[in-house]
Amino acid sequence: MYDCIIVGTGPAGLSAALNMKMFRKDYIWFGTKSLSSKVTKAEKIANYPGVPMVSGADLNKKFREQADEMGLEPVNKRVTNIADMGGSFMILADNEMFEARAVLLSTGIAAAKGMENEARLLGSGVSYCATCDGFLYKGKTAAVY
Repeated sequence: MYDCIIVGTGPAGLSAALNMKMFRKDYIWFGTKSLSSKVTKAEKIANYPGVPMVSGADLNKKFREQADEMGLEPVNKRVTNIADMGGSFMILADNEMFEARAVLLSTGIAAAKGMENEARLLGSGVSYCATCDGFLYKGKTAAVY
């Protein structure tokens, strides 16, 4: 049984994995080695603490470097079910069962799709975060979908 199962490899998942490692907890971290595709696609990030204006690709590269330096490697399995067992949790990932005392969900959000050219323009006019990217559009006409 693990102390903790972490689901997600974005900034929150990486932070959780770093802390589990530093506190010598027995944990497993599910997600992709590339970490956050959403961070990577961001044109500019100005509100990440301790990191001045940076591209998403550069920030995600720093995340990967830190994970590598700390010996953190996510397990590339898709979590499809989490069950509360009353004192522990059972997680099903790629048809394999895992048990932990705690589960940290750091999966982010699924952005709605549906606009023509949305994927092509992501990071070049299309944004999913008003607080993150709103400053980029100051004084410009913008639409919210």
